[in-house]
Amino acid sequence: MLKKPDNIPQTAGVYRFLDGQGRVLYVGKARNLAVRLSYYLSGNVLLDKTARLVREAEKLEWTKTSSEIESLVLEADLIKKFRPRYNVSLKDDKSYSYVLFSKISRRTPEGHYSAVTLERRKIPALGRYFGPFPNGYSIKMMLKSLRRHFPYRDCRPAKFFRYQKLNHGCLFEDLKLCPAPCVVGSISPPEYQKNINILKMFFEGRDQKYIEILTERMNSEAAKLNFEKASEYKAQIGRIAAITSLRFSSRDYLENPNLYEDIREGELKDLEELLKPFFPNLRLTGGGRRIEAFDISNLGSSGFVGALVTFKDGELDKSCYRRYKIKETSKINDVGMMAEVVGRRLKNKGLALPDLILIDGGKSQLSKVSKLLDPLKVSYVGLAKKFERVVVGGRYLRLPKNRPFLRLLMRIRDETHRFAIAYQRRLRRLI
Repeated sequence: MLKKPDNIPQTAGVYRFLDGQGRVLYVGKARNLAVRLSYYLSGNVLLDKTARLVREAEKLEWTKTSSEIESLVLEADLIKKFRPRYNVSLKDDKSYSYVLFSKISRRTPEGHYSAVTLERRKIPALGRYFGPFPNGYSIKMMLKSLRRHFPYRDCRPAKFFRYQKLNHGCLFEDLKLCPAPCVVGSISPPEYQKNINILKMFFEGRDQKYIEILTERMNSEAAKLNFEKASEYKAQIGRIAAITSLRFSSRDYLENPNLYEDIREGELKDLEELLKPFFPNLRLTGGGRRIEAFDISNLGSSGFVGALVTFKDGELDKSCYRRYKIKETSKINDVGMMAEVVGRRLKNKGLALPDLILIDGGKSQLSKVSKLLDPLKVSYVGLAKKFERVVVGGRYLRLPKNRPFLRLLMRIRDETHRFAIAYQRRLRRLI
């Protein structure tokens, strides 16, 4: 039986069991490789087929991916490439699932609105297919997640016409999962098509391009002082970012097995290059480099909490996460609360100082914490929520939105915010 490796990452990815001759026995995907592989290697009771697989396997390999969607697509391509014996139930193309975007046809009312459906076989004349995906349940869950942010119709013509006669939407309209194009005047074909185009970009790996377009429009509206319109664009960017986006194709991962590590290294190098003029001694590459991030969460006049998360070499390190109840500030004062949390962290001598500190906030937050950090010669940077602006050296930096470092900072900031909110909710349940 395989021994559990010590270095299994806690990221999304695809894993492969191999026999003594290097032949691939089984390919699977996971949202968290460490959790999934622990199931196989823990020695717990397994199904007969799974137990035979683990006994026969002599080697375990994995490829980390940037998102669950990418692991889903890569899994499908690896199964088709290697046709592993233990994926027998997935070898037959008839068992694969395809995502179909039906063709737009102006001949019928429903034809103006492309439907998104899961199919078992391809009929090219019906529209654009993506896949095949070997795990039907996984792709269903992925579409369900996408649909919450970008609603679409998934009904056949018969259902469409039935509700058109009734002049009201079905249950999916009530659940905000469908914009009800069957109801006259509910949504125009061009407006509906925007959501469909975004969904296609996810499956084509072009969501970053769309984010760049939206960002340019957002900045343009903000420059014209049209802040309401700019906020709409920002909200849409946030909805896209909320989905684990497919930024790289399976071909990218097959051509470069170390793509994930190269991406993280590139992000760290880019951030190091950006901050070098301000912190000449800063080093973020080379192994063992740590970034700590702070966030404050409050609801109303109570429940003030702070959170600290740590990223090591661009990956989260939960062993160094810390939670803080705000003690010194009784009123809503994000600047004061941030200074309190950072100050309490710095008093913890059992935790070595990081290479870089990320503050969730703008000039005011950085100005306050700089009095604590400058004497210790700790490098620090801020990320303001408004338009994702980087703050360093007392000023906002005007930078291209497609720089790799920004993805890293946003990922760290979002994880810090999630951790702070989770702590706040936990405290409220205990009240």
